[in-house]
Amino acid sequence: MAYLSLMIAALLGCPRMLEVDPKEWKDALLKAAPGSKEQGQLLEQLGFRPVPPAGDAAPDAECAEQPVVRGVDLVRASFTGGKDLLVHVRLELCADEGESHFWSQRIAVLKALRGGAYCKLGGEDPSMDAPASDVCGGPDRAPRSVKLVRLTSGRRDTLELVDRLDECPGSVHTVVERTSFLDAHGDQLAKVFELKTRETSSEVPEEPAPVIERTVKPIGRGFPRKLLVTEEVSCPEGNPGGACTPDRRKAVHVLTGGKYVAR
Repeated sequence: MAYLSLMIAALLGCPRMLEVDPKEWKDALLKAAPGSKEQGQLLEQLGFRPVPPAGDAAPDAECAEQPVVRGVDLVRASFTGGKDLLVHVRLELCADEGESHFWSQRIAVLKALRGGAYCKLGGEDPSMDAPASDVCGGPDRAPRSVKLVRLTSGRRDTLELVDRLDECPGSVHTVVERTSFLDAHGDQLAKVFELKTRETSSEVPEEPAPVIERTVKPIGRGFPRKLLVTEEVSCPEGNPGGACTPDRRKAVHVLTGGKYVAR
């Protein structure tokens, strides 16, 4: 029966078909030794990118080769209108190595198929790799949080991603917070909205700097919901140089052509 499910999924164009028991997979991943061949194979089994990530993203340190699984969430959901599963794996690298401290998050949506197999949705990849800088007081937990919301449909879930990145590229201290919403369009995940909810940058962490803050709030009755975006610019005390202008504005975004746009 599982073989038949895989054949049907292939005919329907499933991006990646999986024969896996999610609970057994989770237990095996939690038991696998950090950096072991088994750990890598289990991540590959669900089609996740390697950890540590390839290229220059990962820290250049031996400890990066031993990622520690800090948590695995399996959340029942309905992105496609059927029985889906949200998988969220959090891995920490070099937790005690200061500037090498790093987080990798592997996130996927699995659509259940008849016979016990799964189809991993393609399209937008919600997984994330990011440094956790001790110099700037970076996150002591994974920088991306994940939540299910009902936004575009009363019967289907939307994936809400909230990011907080606190980085120190050179002498500049930058804080960026971001909210994104992802929907399932067929067997593909697609970003329907993204907003930077907080932005500030300064030469040193203690230096006062202008802050741009935005909030996003679903409004209205029925679906798809509208989004109310409020933006506020706050200036540092004394407004050194007079370059900052306080401001506050609102805008309503509506779902048009699969994406939210300002009305």
